[in-house]
Amino acid sequence: TTLPDAAYGPAGRLNQKGVSESGDTNVSVIVSSGLSGFTLKGTLGTPTNAAETLLTRSIAPEGSGRVATLLSAVESGRTYKFEYIVDRGEKGPPLRNIAVIAASALGDKLYTLTVVAPAEKWKDSNNDAQFRKIADSFHLR
Repeated sequence: TTLPDAAYGPAGRLNQKGVSESGDTNVSVIVSSGLSGFTLKGTLGTPTNAAETLLTRSIAPEGSGRVATLLSAVESGRTYKFEYIVDRGEKGPPLRNIAVIAASALGDKLYTLTVVAPAEKWKDSNNDAQFRKIADSFHLR
């Protein structure tokens, strides 16, 4: 299990693994290090291929009880941005997410910023704008 290096959002109920199960609005940043020669295109393929791999292997693998729906996958500069909804069934309200990923120039780290909130909250135009502003602000120098 990979836990975020940093996470910001309202306090929620956490399970034994330290993961919120109440559908809280949250922003997290994960840094995966120890990679070698990692590039977005070379390692993950196109944005759509990368997003589909993330969703089927990590977010909603077969047998997880979750269903992930990819809404968009785009490349923007040195980042890939994925927008998707995760239906958790009876475990909680559907969650809408934006994930922005970037590789370090040396190819030794993968950075992932994820903005997540219950899908219902995204219907409010002010919330939607704030969530997108957070995702759009993420970049590597």
